[in-house]
Amino acid sequence: MALEDYFEDFIIQSKVYIDTGFGTFEPQYTDGANFRAGISTNSSVEAQIAERNGMKTIYTIVHLPSITLHKDDRVRRIRDGRMYRITSDSADMTTPAIADVRYAQVTAEVIS
Repeated sequence: MALEDYFEDFIIQSKVYIDTGFGTFEPQYTDGANFRAGISTNSSVEAQIAERNGMKTIYTIVHLPSITLHKDDRVRRIRDGRMYRITSDSADMTTPAIADVRYAQVTAEVIS
């Protein structure tokens, strides 16, 4: 079974600025490129303690290294429309080129 068998569909959100009509601009997000990724909650001891203390749940998103996600990017899971804010860079956690299974991963949090 391949790693991609566990992936589901996501959409990268593109940021555009809309004129409010009052001399300011507000960011809005529109659908960008589709990609496939796997997602799970971070169940480390540190994450569990932080969650009990009122912090947001931390997610790990695993994707193919053909795309790069950056801190503060937003992605939307197609299945339920849930929006995630990326909290790390996939360039920091990418398997080496010699690896049999190539992937990259980022951490994320749910945003409303």
